[in-house]
Amino acid sequence: MVIENRKNRRQKIDFLASVRLNDREFEILVKDISVKGMKLQTRHRGLHLPIGKEITVYIPFIADVEAIVIWHEDETHGLSFKHCPAVLQQFVESILPVGDHIHKTFTTESHSLQKTFENESRLYRD
Repeated sequence: MVIENRKNRRQKIDFLASVRLNDREFEILVKDISVKGMKLQTRHRGLHLPIGKEITVYIPFIADVEAIVIWHEDETHGLSFKHCPAVLQQFVESILPVGDHIHKTFTTESHSLQKTFENESRLYRD
């Protein structure tokens, strides 16, 4: 039994994207995604992305993302993003289950309200 210990939730998804490897572009199928990385499946039998290889993932209409291959099994690969652009982070957060949005929004708003309270309190003390 495999136990996963992830800090960031991954969302199962199926959409086409592409990767560039050795000056060639290959179509891939994104199987899941988070703000830290993705699992993909190559659509060309025998195409293996070497572990440790830095690649660019082209996600149509969203972003081009630099990533590092961290594992592979047959045509399935795990990537870790070097940096998650804001537009990709917004996309990932928009497809997470509703409960995740509510918790994240509540936490963010609570933090913002606390900061506002602290700033206003400081004004009245000075």
